[in-house]
Amino acid sequence: MQRRRRDKHRSNLRAALIGGILTTIDISTAILLLTGQLSTTGIFVYPQGLYVSVTGPIFNGQRLFGLGDGASAALDAVDVIVALLLILGELRVYGPFPGPHILSLTITGPPLGITAVPVPIQGRRSQQAEAFYRGFRQELLQRFAYREPDDR
Repeated sequence: MQRRRRDKHRSNLRAALIGGILTTIDISTAILLLTGQLSTTGIFVYPQGLYVSVTGPIFNGQRLFGLGDGASAALDAVDVIVALLLILGELRVYGPFPGPHILSLTITGPPLGITAVPVPIQGRRSQQAEAFYRGFRQELLQRFAYREPDDR
């Protein structure tokens, strides 16, 4: 009986340690997004959901800038939203994506349709948030993924 308790205690400690490391990676990525060391460089669209790719000078990539003030503000807004969702624990850094001479991080989570990513949430997500995420994801997919090619 004591052995089971000890094994369960070790398992809980291990889970807490791994969860702490993953949360530290998420918070660090959010800080790098907010300070401009990383920026959103792309979105991967899959049938089950979306993955956001981020890179920057710290990973031998380039920071994206818009051609006008509005475009730069929109890119910065996307970075702030992704950072906020990372801080809130709604999104997670899914993993690295190495390329030739560059490294990107992929970020995903339930708001983008990928529910298989474990997300440590302190409270329960509201039904309004779930509905918003589903609608937002569907709008993105309809607008960008399911369009008919232009006849040119």
